Amino acid sequence: MLVVSMSLVLMSLLPSPVSAGWLSNTWPAYNATPNSEAARVLEIARAQLGDRFVLGASGPDAFDCSGLVWYAFKNAGLADRMGGKRRGARGYLKWFRNNLPKQVSRNLADARPGDILIWGDGHHSGIYIGDKWAISALNRRYDIRVHRADRVGLPFTAVLMVNISRTGPGSIPTPTPSPTPAPSASQEATPSTAPAG
Repeated sequence: MLVVSMSLVLMSLLPSPVSAGWLSNTWPAYNATPNSEAARVLEIARAQLGDRFVLGASGPDAFDCSGLVWYAFKNAGLADRMGGKRRGARGYLKWFRNNLPKQVSRNLADARPGDILIWGDGHHSGIYIGDKWAISALNRRYDIRVHRADRVGLPFTAVLMVNISRTGPGSIPTPTPSPTPAPSASQEATPSTAPAG
């Protein structure tokens, strides 16, 4: 009894996931224009915030992690960009590795809005929002939430770089940006339009 009481006291002293900084109650800004394919995927996923986590579910009111990914891409009309059928997280990772190996990165810094993220070698999946934030169906306790992409409790495995537009309507993918050279002293500095972070 004493152990249970002490455990409850200690747990009450720990910060909540939101105050600890790995869950968010707000939708973060992302770098994709409103009419882009990435924005469609993200807004469909966003509409599911707070829906229940149910193992094996793929919508419309309950999801598991890969079910949320499938639902967002299918309802955005982009299921063909991720293999055309519902798979588990490990199945998406395998499909990309077998069919689009150059679109699989082990570096979270390569993620762009709308890309699929994989953790735990295929035990969990989510959709990258931007600035190291993702949305996924976490578990029964947290349901569908926005969370840090680098703090899921499983090791980060891969970014599945989905071939979707991020700058406007249509099906032409946005190329991966190259590093911008530093301005020379003779050039005027211009303010950045990219989100802070």
